[in-house]
Amino acid sequence: MVFTGRQMYRKWYLCSNSFTDWFKKNNIEWPWRLVAFQRLNFTTSDILSCIKESNIIGIGGAGIVYKAETQKPHALVAVKKLEIRGRR
Repeated sequence: MVFTGRQMYRKWYLCSNSFTDWFKKNNIEWPWRLVAFQRLNFTTSDILSCIKESNIIGIGGAGIVYKAETQKPHALVAVKKLEIRGRR
């Protein structure tokens, strides 16, 4: 089990570095940006209104990812609704 975890980490680490190197080599910015929640200028209700089936952009082991488009300020963000074990 430790060996499998080590192999998975190694693969992630190598792939992660190759993406970073590619963006640096081609002088391209990352297509996304990570922003601390405290610095965002929209309300909880702005986000909750976007949590609907038509806005699903992905489903993973930790939950469902939704596209959320806010009006003031205009922003397009991805929001992950985390699952509680045994429920959605």
